[in-house]
Amino acid sequence: MGYRDPLGAISPDGKRLATAAHNILRVQDVGRTAAEILPSGDARILHLLWRPDGRLVTQQPDSAATWWLYEVAQGTRRPLWPPGIVLRDSAGHSVAPGELRELAWSADGSRLAGVQLTSAQSVLWIVDSAGKALHTQSSPARLSYPVWLRDGRIACLAFSGDTQRVTLPCGEGSPAGLAAKEAYGPLAASPDGHVLYLALADSNGFVGLWAWNLITGAGRSVAAMGRDTYAPSVSSDGTLLFKSQDYWTEVAVMPAAGGPAELRTAFQAETPSWDPAGKQLGITYGTWRRVSDDFRYPDIAQDAGIVPAEGSGPATAPAEVVQASPSEDQGLSWSPNQRWIVFHSHQQGSDDVWLRPADRAEPLTRLTRLGRGAEVGWPRWSPDGRWVVFEGDSVLGRRRSELWVIGVDQVSGKVTVPARTLPLPGFTDAVGHAEWLGSSELIAFSGVHGAEHTLYRVARNGGVPAVIHRYRSTQIFDGFGASPDGRWLVFPEPDQHGRLQLFRVAVAAGSEPKPLTTDSTEKTQPAVSPDGRKIAFTRWRYAARFWTLKP
Repeated sequence: MGYRDPLGAISPDGKRLATAAHNILRVQDVGRTAAEILPSGDARILHLLWRPDGRLVTQQPDSAATWWLYEVAQGTRRPLWPPGIVLRDSAGHSVAPGELRELAWSADGSRLAGVQLTSAQSVLWIVDSAGKALHTQSSPARLSYPVWLRDGRIACLAFSGDTQRVTLPCGEGSPAGLAAKEAYGPLAASPDGHVLYLALADSNGFVGLWAWNLITGAGRSVAAMGRDTYAPSVSSDGTLLFKSQDYWTEVAVMPAAGGPAELRTAFQAETPSWDPAGKQLGITYGTWRRVSDDFRYPDIAQDAGIVPAEGSGPATAPAEVVQASPSEDQGLSWSPNQRWIVFHSHQQGSDDVWLRPADRAEPLTRLTRLGRGAEVGWPRWSPDGRWVVFEGDSVLGRRRSELWVIGVDQVSGKVTVPARTLPLPGFTDAVGHAEWLGSSELIAFSGVHGAEHTLYRVARNGGVPAVIHRYRSTQIFDGFGASPDGRWLVFPEPDQHGRLQLFRVAVAAGSEPKPLTTDSTEKTQPAVSPDGRKIAFTRWRYAARFWTLKP
């Protein structure tokens, strides 16, 4: 829901657990709940590992460095490498340390391995503790998660031909018994180097944790807990740490002034939107947020459908499937005359806004050409049926979303004005979501800068955005809803316990938000009904649990 799984690693002595969630780094004793928060930057922590000497290392791209070394006892950090250093091998190849991914230390701490990814190949770098490059090895496959064995060999994952396998040595052949197994990282090895711990996919698309004996070529299941069970790390005494995932989303409807919510889906669903008559809800559904989905994103188990907005009980399946491509499909919106549906999709190598007739009488149409990697958001059709607003990257790979408007005729479904970004003088943050604000001339949108979220309003043709409300949240794609008359917004914000609750704030300057919910469930992506009397929203739970065992 806007962030990746928390990372976790057990210390070499097996006594401490380090975890990272977004940019929050914690260290605690194994089996204890009290944790110490270590200093870190604002960016998301991408990798986490312990050095054999008990110091902690993180990958967190910051202004000063990408890799950081922590003195845990002192609660201090410094760059792992001196500023400006470049690693070079004997053949003249070079790499900046910030380009290396998924570092791994040898058992004696004298060497480390990391992967450099380029457009043409992967390069495995072996570096000594002083930062001197000792060896490089290139591979046409996409390499990841190197791990050292006791004898000095390195195993890793290699992705090639739409399949990811364990390779040993890294980038070469697979160990006995693993050549036909789809594997996912991270990887870990037993202290004697005889056993490799890894996640293998099951018949339902989830992964379970396995121990694979490299001598006998046979494996056994170590742990499987319903959804994904994965991400091993091992201490020097053989204690195994791993992670399990508990994740669920559902759509509910509540009164706009607050009150009891009625569940509308009994299957995994999110991002609700209302049809113009207020009788149906557009939803995104599927079993996504699996390890296999994150690995193959945006080709994930996520589709767009419709369920009744009212009824005697929650729907157990979509009443209608709007789009079910092999890639991500989500965030649908009806035209006011209900003849057309726009939605976000990655189908056919895109990351764009697509259009389909509500009755499926005509083929799909791709309305934008931003291309895969642009991260287009959830489109919304204007009340007069002439415009569609959405957020998306203006330049492929730029990774800063802007506000876009495209002219679409709701009678013919034809594009009348090509998609264009709106000029927003002085605005430099990423755009999170957009809604029409009471008319087809005003737009409300959210700006996101780290944990800082701001709700704005602006004219359809652009201009200097006016602030409606500011709040803090680590949820990037939390969404918000606007009343049909444009007088108020509903948005999710963490309460004093850190749980996302729904709040309502008037658009008028200086207004204070009022809480609509107070229960223990997490809530995001609210949408207001056409009559302004109800709010549909996503209710969800997510937990990553870390476990230890002695295999």
